[in-house]
Amino acid sequence: MPVLAAFVMPHPPLAVPEVGRGAEGKIPRTVEGMKEASRRIAALSPDTVIIITPHAEARSGRFGLSLGAGARGDLSRFGGRAAYSVRYDETLCKEVTERCAGLGLDVGPDSGPGMGLDHAFIVPLHYIEGCPGGGGRHGYLRVSPSHAHAKDHYEFGRALAMAAERAGRSAVIVASADLSHRLTADGPYGYAKEGPAFDAWLTDVMKSGDLTRLLAYDRSVREKAAECGFLPIVMAAGALDGLRFEPELLSYEGPFGVGYAVASFAVRGGAAHGASSGGAPDGASDPGPGPVPEGSLIVRLARESLEAYVKRGETISVPDYLPAWALSQRAGAFVSLKVVGELRGCIGTIAPTKGCFAEEVIQNAVSAGTGDPRFPPVTERELGSIAYGVDRLSPPEPSDRDGLDHVRYGVIVTKGRRRGLLLPNLEGVDSVGEQLGIACRKAGIDPREGYSIERFEVVRYGGGGKG
Repeated sequence: MPVLAAFVMPHPPLAVPEVGRGAEGKIPRTVEGMKEASRRIAALSPDTVIIITPHAEARSGRFGLSLGAGARGDLSRFGGRAAYSVRYDETLCKEVTERCAGLGLDVGPDSGPGMGLDHAFIVPLHYIEGCPGGGGRHGYLRVSPSHAHAKDHYEFGRALAMAAERAGRSAVIVASADLSHRLTADGPYGYAKEGPAFDAWLTDVMKSGDLTRLLAYDRSVREKAAECGFLPIVMAAGALDGLRFEPELLSYEGPFGVGYAVASFAVRGGAAHGASSGGAPDGASDPGPGPVPEGSLIVRLARESLEAYVKRGETISVPDYLPAWALSQRAGAFVSLKVVGELRGCIGTIAPTKGCFAEEVIQNAVSAGTGDPRFPPVTERELGSIAYGVDRLSPPEPSDRDGLDHVRYGVIVTKGRRRGLLLPNLEGVDSVGEQLGIACRKAGIDPREGYSIERFEVVRYGGGGKG
């Protein structure tokens, strides 16, 4: 089992006591979370710790990979005096380069052999090496993101896992990741509403273990949130592709206007049932030794439905891995497809038309990929880059404008034979008025006309759609 676990650890320099000089006491949950993550790494005793840092000086468009026998660095720019040094795993470095070449990923030295360690590498390193039983026992590898799409970062993570297997190394992946830098008005980067929303969404993803949701997130929202950890986390998710793992959010806090999260993804046993065999996934992996998150199974159903139809022209039968309610209950369903956060298809049914929810998803997944008039049919070449979302709709109920909430409820507007629907909680829809206006435009209804309103709630699996 080459990948033993993956962790998310932040990199605030003040978390190192000689820099914080007591200020680290203002982030107690973060400090304890990093200590706990380091204890778990020490207990696993990996051959190599791979730290993914967003602050190494990688060349634009190229994944960074530190070369040479090792490197040194310090936190002197932050007032620290201690020096840190690591020994690089040169054999694993060579294997990563070869695996990336096989996947068509552009990888090269961050800034040449011997480049000093950056603070996003040093802060997790301080805790890992300072943990009893952890110091000096591991080789290291330092990698960094590029400006490529999220799906390419996921593929790079897969390359790390494959390289570890080929090199005969047991490895732990550490995504050095601060979340939004725009949580509060008095923080160093100011406030943006996307900041808290991004952190709430990402910590929910970590808790759920449904890491495939990462591939459906809107890049523009990430930019407004001013984060620096999303792509390292995507790379760590790729390294876990096809493995059973137990997700746990160890801590989260943001007292200085910057979000700090610590998370653990401990691999349990071998490959998951139905594990991905290649290509950026869409919710197919089975993350966990206990109950599998329902979202992963429902999204997996949508993926398998469309792939079977596109590749072989087949409509699949209802599989046996689904929760019992999906085989017995009926409900409307919307299936959405996204590529790098952009909509690629969305088709749904307001009321159930099939015998059970699973059959509804199968039908609508195929329709979203081949029958949305706004887009050409999905090709086989595109399948590996699609992220899926499924919405299960409650039965609609009559409402008026005062009974709506654009976050909680979707809306259906009707005038004669004209009918328009909009799902709830969509990025860019900030009020009930906007929600009704969009739904009316979709139906060809003049908002000044009288029209009836219905509302419904959804359970969302995966990335969700734009309705």
